[in-house]
Amino acid sequence: QQVTPDQLNEILNALSFRKAVPSTTEFMDILDSLREQIDAIDQQLLELLAQRMDIVERMGQYKLKNNVAIMQLRRWEEMLMSRVEIGHSLGLDERYVKSLLRLVHKESIQKQAEILSSSKKPKD
Repeated sequence: QQVTPDQLNEILNALSFRKAVPSTTEFMDILDSLREQIDAIDQQLLELLAQRMDIVERMGQYKLKNNVAIMQLRRWEEMLMSRVEIGHSLGLDERYVKSLLRLVHKESIQKQAEILSSSKKPKD
C-alpha cells in the first residue's frame, strides 16, 4: 500500500518522541530510588530461589531413597492452580505467573533428574 506525501507528513507529525535522557536531577533521583528498590527485591528473589533449590535437592534425595518418580503430575497441577490464584489476588497476570512457575519447575525437575542420574553412575 502506498502513502501519499500528505499522508506521510500527517503520520510523521503524529509521532511522539520520548527523551533519550531525562532533563532534571529530580527525575534521576526518583528513578535511582526506584531502581534501588527493584535491586533489593531482586536480591530477595534470588535468595528465595536458592533456598527453594536447596529444598528441591533434599526432595530429590528423598524421592530417590524411596524410589518415587520425580514428576508428580497431580501435585504440579494443584500447585500451579493455587499459585495462579494467589498471583491473581496480588494483581499479577496469569500468563506471567504460569510462565515464571514453569521455568522454576523445569529447573527443579532438572535438579532432581541430576540427583537420580548421579546415583546410577558406577562408584569408583
